[in-house]
Amino acid sequence: MVRLYTMAEYRVRKAILSALLERERTDTPSQSFTLQQDFFYLSLCYALGFGTEKSPTLSEAYLDASGRTAEILQDRIDQIKAYDNSHHYYSHRIRGLHHDGIIKGIDFPVYYQEANILSEAESEYEREIIDAISLLGTDHAIVRDLRFVLSEILAHLGRWKEAEAVEKQIAVTGMGQYPKTRLCRRVYLGWQISIIGKANSKKPNRYINNYLAIENRL
Repeated sequence: MVRLYTMAEYRVRKAILSALLERERTDTPSQSFTLQQDFFYLSLCYALGFGTEKSPTLSEAYLDASGRTAEILQDRIDQIKAYDNSHHYYSHRIRGLHHDGIIKGIDFPVYYQEANILSEAESEYEREIIDAISLLGTDHAIVRDLRFVLSEILAHLGRWKEAEAVEKQIAVTGMGQYPKTRLCRRVYLGWQISIIGKANSKKPNRYINNYLAIENRL
């Protein structure tokens, strides 16, 4: 489920939730074991805010219907909390695939604008960030990746100060632990500056110095 945050966009999460709800309506009593599994995943979705607004009430209701205990749900949440995706982004294999053109990153703002859902996407990512922080904390990999996309959307809309604020949140909460080497932190810092510096081209040195000050504290 974590990879569906870090490697998929918000509509995938909404589609998964919709599919689970549809199966709840259409499955027969003879499929009770499958239904119980679906109920557990629905409980997890509502606990996390996965594809929908976070709802402890609905999470508890679906957990009861699944026949599983709160301890089992909490264990699954703890597994998500313990997840660290730094190995994924900085592995030699992934870099090699990008270099060879086998896989390409998605330009989410352009993708959403072409689908005429840029405003909806912004609202969804803002909601997902709030829900994820409430359960996982500000420095979790899921929060960081959701903020990446939100900052790109804000920059694409020309709302540079808002984009800068999100980028600073990413830097302050994430750079101390990820990437793990000083060299990688400087590369990551350069990526931060490249987004925000474009919006502040009249005074680039001031913004570069601000980010270097953050980096030097780590």
